Amino acid sequence: MIRIEQTDALYPQWRSESFFYEGKFLRIDQVKEALEKYSAREGKTPAMLHTLHNARSRYPDVLHVYESLEPKRFPVTHLRHVTVRDSFMSILAEESIRGCERVFLLNGERKNLRVSCWGVHIAPEDIENVKKKRVWDFANIATERFDLTWEHLCQEDGEEVKDMMTNSPVMRQDSCYGNFQFSFRIKMLLEFYREQHCEGEKPVLRVLGTEAYTLEMAHWILIHSPRCKDFDHLPTVDPEGPFSRDGNLMWAPESMTDHFPWEISRSSCVLERKTFPQMYDPWVWNNPVFAFHLPGTAALWMSRDCLLYHVEACENTGCSCRVSSHSLRHPKDKYICWEEAEVIIQNEKWY
Repeated sequence: MIRIEQTDALYPQWRSESFFYEGKFLRIDQVKEALEKYSAREGKTPAMLHTLHNARSRYPDVLHVYESLEPKRFPVTHLRHVTVRDSFMSILAEESIRGCERVFLLNGERKNLRVSCWGVHIAPEDIENVKKKRVWDFANIATERFDLTWEHLCQEDGEEVKDMMTNSPVMRQDSCYGNFQFSFRIKMLLEFYREQHCEGEKPVLRVLGTEAYTLEMAHWILIHSPRCKDFDHLPTVDPEGPFSRDGNLMWAPESMTDHFPWEISRSSCVLERKTFPQMYDPWVWNNPVFAFHLPGTAALWMSRDCLLYHVEACENTGCSCRVSSHSLRHPKDKYICWEEAEVIIQNEKWY
């Protein structure tokens, strides 16, 4: 992890490097600017900067239209925690979800924090609604700037063009973390945390920072007890930022796409499939990570029945679904197929 725009400090995190900016949710252009400064100073190009530069050279027009789209807001009602079989069995046996140790650069120093990490679980109907709106907006902007009509946009592979709008790992129902997915309403998790770790007070949600990997740009949200003063220097979640707190959390991702298989042909005013040596041409995508602070031996305690009620099997995509350091946490050979995971869950429910 490398601290950007402040004091640089390099150390390995799992198997690769990442760049971290404390206390702020950066936009893609801000990350790009910071990485360019780092590259000019250090004489080496970070992986995410390669991704950004390659994208702009290979599909500039599609990217130009895509970046003009107004971010759509999703209601954050559920969070999910996905794991592999061994961890799933341990969670059931201990009736708790424990944190794992991660290192962050806070106040210029490396800090070991034990946190339980959760991602957003977006309902398929919400994804479909946003997908339709974004492809409509995409067509309107493309028509205005490149004379690309709606008929041209949908004349071939219309569904694939629509899916291009939301093909990042966050938008999919599968996972690269494993086959066992715990999904809870965020209000339920916050209530568990309030009762178990805040002595009845409301948990505090803070902007931990932005972490840039190769493709993934993670926005870290730290949840901690109000009695813990170690994070008072961090801002609370901004109502005007990517997350708004007008009674509910809303997420407005800048990018929900991890690759573009198309480019706009200015000569024929159509979308053309691009073929490059790579399997696909990647783009940078946003990922919100909710980190529940669980110092020492602390855990989120839940009954076995509660855990089994809130778990379901999911397909795994292996480590290749996202090129980031923490996707390499579990060896690939621990992944199993969806059917086997479903059998394991059902057996535990009948145990």
